[in-house]
Amino acid sequence: MRGPAIVFDNVSLQLGGTQVLDEVSFRVEAGALHCLVGPNGGGKTSLVRSLLGQMPHSGSVRFEGKVTTPMGYVPQFPDFDRNVPMTVNDVMALLSQRRPAFLGSSRSARAANAQALEQVRRIAQSMTVINRRVLFHGPPDKVAHPLECTQ
Repeated sequence: MRGPAIVFDNVSLQLGGTQVLDEVSFRVEAGALHCLVGPNGGGKTSLVRSLLGQMPHSGSVRFEGKVTTPMGYVPQFPDFDRNVPMTVNDVMALLSQRRPAFLGSSRSARAANAQALEQVRRIAQSMTVINRRVLFHGPPDKVAHPLECTQ
């Protein structure tokens, strides 16, 4: 098994006057593959944001086991102005150094960013598209059974 297990214990979340999550409890074992499926407004994104500490909630969300690698989250709709003329390298510079991004990246930051982007490229090449909404990290012959995630 790789990574930690994720445990949601009586997680509740209210947005405005609407109860989005109500005492949700479940466990995701280390190395398990899960798919969150539900209607629009059903609380899928709120659940993930609670896991990442981006959403105030009651109950507990915890990792059991050692977290050895960074965790990433790619939202369905990024919260940024699409009219701002920034490249991927500009964003990486903004996030990875203290100097202002408009001054450009330092030589060491450029090297680190290039290495990170190469790693993303390698991972993306190892992905198999199962359907429009699901990616499998591995070759097609390793998919044990088809996954269906529908709205």
